[in-house]
Amino acid sequence: MRVVIVGAGPCGLYVAHLLFSLSIPSLHIMLLESEDRVGGRTQMGNYKGHVVVAGAGVIRKTDKRLRKLCRQMHIPTHSFQTHVKYPRPYQSKQYFLSLLETLKKNSSEFNLHETFSQNFQQIMGKEKYQDFIEMAGYTDFEDANVWDSLRDYGWNDNTSGQTMYGVNWNDLTDRMAHHLQMKYPLPFELLLNTKVDKVNYQKGKFTVFSSQHDKKIENIDVLFWTTPRPGWKPIQRFLPSSLLKEVQCQPFLRAYATPKHPQQAEITYPPHHVTHTRIDCCFQKVIPMSSSSSSKKDDTIYMISYSDNQHAVESNRKFLTKNKQIQNDWKDPQLYFWECGTHYYSPSLLTTSQERDTWLNKAVHPSLSHPLFLASEGISTQQGWTEGALESAERAVRQFLLFIT
Repeated sequence: MRVVIVGAGPCGLYVAHLLFSLSIPSLHIMLLESEDRVGGRTQMGNYKGHVVVAGAGVIRKTDKRLRKLCRQMHIPTHSFQTHVKYPRPYQSKQYFLSLLETLKKNSSEFNLHETFSQNFQQIMGKEKYQDFIEMAGYTDFEDANVWDSLRDYGWNDNTSGQTMYGVNWNDLTDRMAHHLQMKYPLPFELLLNTKVDKVNYQKGKFTVFSSQHDKKIENIDVLFWTTPRPGWKPIQRFLPSSLLKEVQCQPFLRAYATPKHPQQAEITYPPHHVTHTRIDCCFQKVIPMSSSSSSKKDDTIYMISYSDNQHAVESNRKFLTKNKQIQNDWKDPQLYFWECGTHYYSPSLLTTSQERDTWLNKAVHPSLSHPLFLASEGISTQQGWTEGALESAERAVRQFLLFIT
């Protein structure tokens, strides 16, 4: 059986691992990646000699698949507790969670054709909503289905006292790729710099085309597609319009800098690796990333923007680098921008976890007449998290097994 997986992020790599674990006779897997590296939106960068996160952030205590994968790949993680400092004196974890609880109690008033933001403001008002998004530190739920957001967003992850784990994502995904190449040297191929531009299906077989190398790969029995939403264009004709409408994505931005006035920065943004200081502006939050106890003040670096949605668009990125007040406080900004950083579900009539589960089973195998399977953090109950990518990979492989048996 010839299988092609498009996309070598954690999802695509995990799909390959799962398929090989099934011991399917004569299985051959080809993994295609448009970039010159594996990892997708999990990526580490370098800022002033410090290894920093460029894409996906942390691992949560509840991310059982991801934590198990790190153990299997012998990748170390380090745990820490989160601490949040809110922008206004009256804001608190208790207030934040109470707003969510009040919203749930008024669920009978939800308009399922409207977004989380619209429902919240209609029920509780604009002022409380402004408080809510300041305390949340994100806005990636604003345009989403209200029930999915309430049930699956993981609001506690944005509060103090949560156990998180840091990991070097490059080490993890490189190790996954290396493991596949060493354990399955003949039935596994990894092709980098191979962007798929076109997909055909004829007589029960797929053919994929890549203009990067004027390459054509034929006689594909099964195709797994593990890219973010914008990468679905070559397979769009195989997907139902309802799926294309419901799964959406939004931009994401990280920016690192060093303070021009370190002592003042220590007062305003307490120098602990895990302190998220929520602020009422385009930054959304400021996070000290290294200890200020070093004799070299340049060793104190900050993530000065951890922003999503409209806060990550081009005008805001220019603001971060051009604004005089910012230039007075910070120096040497380094930005990491993702046009499609995280996904969300647009408003729909789905209200229960059972309904979403049924929808997901159909979404990962969108056309029963074609052996095409979708897997992505965007098609999971944990959108925005790497754990969601692994969850989706497992679901897609389960549907694949149902298809071939």
